[in-house]
Amino acid sequence: MENKVLSEAFASGPRMKILNLVSTSPAGILGISEALGISATAVRFHVQKLVASGLLVEVEERSHVGRPRILYKASGKHEEIGFPARNYLQLAEVLIRTLLANPDQARMKEQLEEVGTAYASSIAKDLMARLPDERWDSSSFKKYVVKGALAEWGAQPEVSAISRETLQYRCYNCLFKELAEKYPQLICDVLDNALHKEMCKQLNPDIDWKKLKCAGHGDGYCEYLLTWKSSQRL
Repeated sequence: MENKVLSEAFASGPRMKILNLVSTSPAGILGISEALGISATAVRFHVQKLVASGLLVEVEERSHVGRPRILYKASGKHEEIGFPARNYLQLAEVLIRTLLANPDQARMKEQLEEVGTAYASSIAKDLMARLPDERWDSSSFKKYVVKGALAEWGAQPEVSAISRETLQYRCYNCLFKELAEKYPQLICDVLDNALHKEMCKQLNPDIDWKKLKCAGHGDGYCEYLLTWKSSQRL
């Protein structure tokens, strides 16, 4: 039953757009309607579905006069939807615990880093094959990686700053959230770092990559800073 509710919540593009919009700050029905160009009636329908699934929650904005205004924000709930339901999270945790039981911890971290590197390499090669003429500067990285791939994966990304030399972006929904909260030294410091570093390296070797904030280590979101080294020399 829960899978059915969740699948309905993700059944249309507008619901994903609403989730992305309120992932950074709460918004009311009219605010969502104006931002997305969707009628207030349609927004109310989609919001009700998202609230029923647990992906949105209501919050009250109180003022000195009148009734409090009802706003909506993303709950931070992350779900895997499958038919039949499969507990991939439980399996992943079993694998992590198996890795942690390895007495050679240095080699174990190397293996996990190799997994992240190999996965990132395959993603980068796919992007380059589909977009062979891209220079992978800050603009194209924003368009195809942050607003493209990361958004499609459900990371709820937001660009916080961009220039010719730099790109700074945040992810409000960690792709490894549950595991990152339990095992940040492995998931965040090894797997996630390897994935992002390698993807940058493959797309453009001139990119310097740095993680500024990490949800797994207690921050409200993950934040990354990319700097184009060639631009620094111009």
